[in-house]
Amino acid sequence: LAGLAADAVALPDAWVGVETWFRAFSAYAATKRILFQEIMDMAGREAEVFSHSRAVIGQASELVLGNAQRAGVVRTDIEASDVTRLVGGCTMMPGAEPGQQERMLRLVLDGIHV
Repeated sequence: LAGLAADAVALPDAWVGVETWFRAFSAYAATKRILFQEIMDMAGREAEVFSHSRAVIGQASELVLGNAQRAGVVRTDIEASDVTRLVGGCTMMPGAEPGQQERMLRLVLDGIHV
C-alpha cells in the first residue's frame, strides 16, 4: 500500500489516485479480515503488527488524500483517518451480499469528492 500511494500521487489526475488507492486498501482490508480477528483475539488490538500496519496505512492515506486535497478534488474538512476507518469498516461487515462492499466504497468516495 505504501508503494501504491507513491504511484497514486504521481498520476496526472489526483482523483484517479484516490480511487485507485482506496480500492486497493479496501481489497487489502477485506482479505485480512479473518487474519485480523485471529491476531486480535490472540495478541490484542495493541499488538505490534497492528501498530506497524496502522502507521504504514496512515502515512499512505495521508499522502494520497493530502495530494487530492491540494488538487481541489477532495473535501478539506476530512482527515485521512476518517476515510480509512470508513472504508475499513465497510470490509468488516459479516454476511455482506455480493457487490455491497463495492457500493459502500462508492458511497464513501462520492462523499469525499468535490
